[in-house]
Amino acid sequence: MSRVEIKRKFDEIVAFSEVEKFLDTPVKRYSSGMYVRLAFAVAAHLEPEILIVDEVLAVGDAEFQKKCLGKMESVSRKEGRTVLFVSHNMDAISRLCSEAIILNRGEVVFDGQTAQATQKYLESFSQFGQPGTWFDLTPCRRQAGNRKAFFQAAAFEAGTASSDFWPESDGAILFRLRIFSDEPRIVPSMAVTIFGLSSAKLVNADTLLLRREIHLKKGENEIHLNIEELHLKPGQYVVGFWLANGANQVFDSIDSAFEINVVGKNGRLGSEVGQYDGCVTCEFTINQVTNGNS
Repeated sequence: MSRVEIKRKFDEIVAFSEVEKFLDTPVKRYSSGMYVRLAFAVAAHLEPEILIVDEVLAVGDAEFQKKCLGKMESVSRKEGRTVLFVSHNMDAISRLCSEAIILNRGEVVFDGQTAQATQKYLESFSQFGQPGTWFDLTPCRRQAGNRKAFFQAAAFEAGTASSDFWPESDGAILFRLRIFSDEPRIVPSMAVTIFGLSSAKLVNADTLLLRREIHLKKGENEIHLNIEELHLKPGQYVVGFWLANGANQVFDSIDSAFEINVVGKNGRLGSEVGQYDGCVTCEFTINQVTNGNS
């Protein structure tokens, strides 16, 4: 950037990065989060023809991540510039990108529409679940986490014999979780998340919502989380897990552990039936009005 450009955009860059209080602090003393905030703010205001962003959303709080996404959308859609966004965050990719490329060990394994790419990506890292079976979670790809406490294995129980013990729409599902901790600790946020095959997060059963802390002893622990009513239409879904001490310290984060089926009350997936369009179930009534009279 020329000196004139820097002067013209300086205040805007500082405001976006939110590091105004630390302008007199040498950058070498910045935390990784502060450094990336400033770096992204500078890059986003360069007016480049192509903006390459690599995992910028892995740091910073939720508000800053939202701001970054908004800026990238503005650069691509309003200013007509190209954004090459590298990330494992499927929600962000689905929101920002019209096309996606999947790389595996440096090789292109898919190049096409984002919806298909996110589905293939999630499927490639998850095994297909079976009711009542323990799944080893140690090989699963982690999105974040210091592993001071982590998920070792998980199992789920649901339904009845008529549904082959798959969870039913509006029915209950119990998750049994084995968690290892390197020392006794209190964990305020433990969650089971359920994603659609398009990567949209549909369920987030987080203990924070119950204001219920999880007390872990040193070594292996078993925790049960019961979702009493699973308001999902019949279909296939991806299960993930989250363990954190608030937003500042993530212990473990798995977006794609295994896939499950949700079936209708007739025990069928119903993926071929139009009545199952959409993701969530709802109760509704219809009342036809004729000649102004109900």
